[in-house]
This record gives sequence, structure tokens and C-alpha cells, in this order.
Amino acid sequence: KKAKAESMIGPDDTSAIFHSLNTHRKYLTHLTAAFESHPQSLHAIAIKTNPHPAILKQVVEWGFGLESASMEEVQLAIQAGCPYRKIVFDSPVKTKREIKLCHDTMPGMLVNANSLEELKRMPNVPNFVLGLRINPMVDTGAPGMFHVSSNESKFGVPLKEHDAILNAIVKYPITALHLHSGTAMSNLDSAVGAIKSIVALAKEANKLLKIVGARANDSGTGGDHSRCIDTI
Repeated sequence: KKAKAESMIGPDDTSAIFHSLNTHRKYLTHLTAAFESHPQSLHAIAIKTNPHPAILKQVVEWGFGLESASMEEVQLAIQAGCPYRKIVFDSPVKTKREIKLCHDTMPGMLVNANSLEELKRMPNVPNFVLGLRINPMVDTGAPGMFHVSSNESKFGVPLKEHDAILNAIVKYPITALHLHSGTAMSNLDSAVGAIKSIVALAKEANKLLKIVGARANDSGTGGDHSRCIDTI
């Protein structure tokens, strides 16, 4: 009634969206408070949860990043004013052209490869942060269509391919590991266990990178000794 009275809804409008920014901000404040001991954490909000340009712009103005599941969503993030360094690009089907576009025009963006095969498409020295999505292979109680951590999931490299993942981290300029166990999860203990398994993998990878770096240094062949794996 108030919207009509203030002429926000006209006679030709067939639908309307009402969004509480106060409630939205409350939830995001709760999120940052949960990571109070990690002030450098990047909280990137999934664009697909509410792709309305005005909402995305407000989220960016609050200081949050945006997560994009497609190049179209990357463009929405840019139009919302999100800095490249706060955009996460997670598309499982990135084309060579899209990867080149990120490399040429979007410095600092986080681009997560969805498979070991996709790493072959990445630049040798990317102008973006390169991550690798890992399937932690857990049951989080998410509904069937949202359960993306099963053995048959097409999303991410299965954690059971442990050695292949470590070899890829040594071979390619990966500096981040990514996981997404599912949506509407009911088993939070399992979800937490998934995060712990990826953190453990990152720690193992960092130890391996130090060893490989030392060997390269000893042989005089150079190497990326400063590289360190983060988790997201």
C-alpha cells in the first residue's frame, strides 16, 4: 500500500520485488563477526542468490565481494562496482576466450579451475589468482539436486585424487583451494569436516612447495619459493 501511495508501483507494473536491506545487512554482519579472528577473509556473495543490480551494488558498497558462476555474472559484478580483487569466478565451463579475458583485463580476480584438465588452459603466469576446486566427497545432507560432493559430482577434483592434486599444485601456479559441499545443508558437522580436510590438504601442499622450492634452488633451476596455498 505504501509503495502504491508513493507511486513506486504504477498501473502498468505486473510484479514487484521487496527486499529488506536492514535484514540483509544483519545477516552479512553476522557473517563477518563469525570470522572476526580472520580480518583478511574475503566474503564473496553468490550473485545467483539475488542478481538484482541494485542489491549487488549495495552489497559491494558494504565492502563485500561477489561470486560469479558465469561470465555474465562477472559482468554484473563489474557493473556493480566490485573491484576485480573481490570477484570470484567459479564457472565449471570456462572457455579459453573467457580465461584470456580474465587474464588480459581483470587483474587480481580469483579464478577457480573446476578440474585438472582445465588447468591446461590457464596461462603459465596468470594475471589473476588461480584456484582449484576440490570435491571433499562428503554427505552434508543437502537435497539431491544441490548435493555436489558425491562420487558422481561433476564439480571439482575428488579429494581421493590426492596425489594428482598435489602434483598439479606443484606444476601449475595454483595459490588457492576452493570447495562448495552443497546448498541447504542439514549436516553441518559434515560440512565443517569437509573444510578441515581441504585446510589439511592446503597445509600439506605448502610443505611440499617448500621442499620442491628448496630442491630447485639447490639445483640452480630457480622456482617459485614464495608461493603459498590459501583456502576459500
